[in-house]
Amino acid sequence: MFPRRKPIITAIEIGSSKICVLVGESQETDENIVVLGRGEVSSSGAVLKGEIIDMDRAITLLSNALDQADEASGKKISESIFIGVGITNSGIASSQNIGSTLTSSPDAVISADDITAAGKNAKPVHLPYDRIQLDSYCSYFLLDEGRRVSDPSGQISRKLDAYVHVIHGDANRVASFTKLINDCGIGDENNVYPLFCGTAAAYCILTDEEKSNGVVFVDMGAGVTEYVVVHNSGVMASGVVPVGFEHIANDLSLVLNLHIDTCRKMIVDGTITTMITQGRGFIEQKDFNGRDVKIPLLSFEKIIDERLRETFEIIKSRVAKEVPLRNLSAGGVLTGGGALFPRTADVFHSVFECPVRIGKPFDASGAITNLESPRYSTVWGILKCSNFHLRTGRVESGGITDAAANMLDHVAGNLWHGIRNVWNSLKV
Repeated sequence: MFPRRKPIITAIEIGSSKICVLVGESQETDENIVVLGRGEVSSSGAVLKGEIIDMDRAITLLSNALDQADEASGKKISESIFIGVGITNSGIASSQNIGSTLTSSPDAVISADDITAAGKNAKPVHLPYDRIQLDSYCSYFLLDEGRRVSDPSGQISRKLDAYVHVIHGDANRVASFTKLINDCGIGDENNVYPLFCGTAAAYCILTDEEKSNGVVFVDMGAGVTEYVVVHNSGVMASGVVPVGFEHIANDLSLVLNLHIDTCRKMIVDGTITTMITQGRGFIEQKDFNGRDVKIPLLSFEKIIDERLRETFEIIKSRVAKEVPLRNLSAGGVLTGGGALFPRTADVFHSVFECPVRIGKPFDASGAITNLESPRYSTVWGILKCSNFHLRTGRVESGGITDAAANMLDHVAGNLWHGIRNVWNSLKV
């Protein structure tokens, strides 16, 4: 008897600075996934602020990345039964939906059926025709005396309210990503699944303690910055700010009269960081007219800090509307390429006035092991989330099942912990 083949999963990140592909093999005995191959190319000229601006070029670049990953994995992509593609920008928005039910037991003890009913009632109302739901996540439950709980099982309450965080995007812009995958000849509407990049990255970066105690997760890339807020292991807020480190390079170029390629290079290759570390007073470069100029290092620092501060202030303002900042005792977690720049964490700490750490993949395994960098948090998260959806059967033709309608899926377990604990943490 031939051994059953292990499922093959492909994860695709189409970012503003790079297009990255991971091919993984799902394991039968545990929730791990082994990375078999990776492909990576620059996305310059094809993607801007997380949006595809040149489809033909994007097809060429993604095809190159797919070829690299396919070759490295031993020609496994064609066997993929789940292809997860990360979605960002694309008019991403979120809402908090509420579902209510009266408890069915005469003694008002909340049962599994009550939780299921509340979850089904929390399903979003029909979105406008031009919107598409990407994900839904547990936030919390509210008992009739106004008390919030993460798991209402066995509690006494005549009424139960379920709060569900729903993420949705512009249908046409999301469809552009899935069309790109289809045009490259590796998937169709039955096995290509869009996932919000922010929650995908958070899934593989945040610790159980951080999710429980409350945390602001920020993924800063080249074109956009995504954020996710988790408190008492429920998702309270999420969103996208269309600003990334490419905007910082643009700011430096405009203010200092330098070519943007020069500014971009100084950020990426660590020139500015090195100068700051060494305590240098000036940076010598050529301006737009080719003249040698000496620019005070303080000018670079001030411009960078102002853009970072503005971005984090926007996120802080949005977050404060959804959850008191004092409840986020685990502080902040930064990831993405922008997290590699030393000033990013310093400015975040100054704005949010809380501790912050740099997050990166911590459990990547397989033939490709050099993924332990904030730059790969999103694509690794897409692969891990895809594996979760596949293993738990939370997949339907054309999309992922709605978590709000499936509160008590003990087979699916828990997205964050992988245990049978209803609503005790983030679920999809």
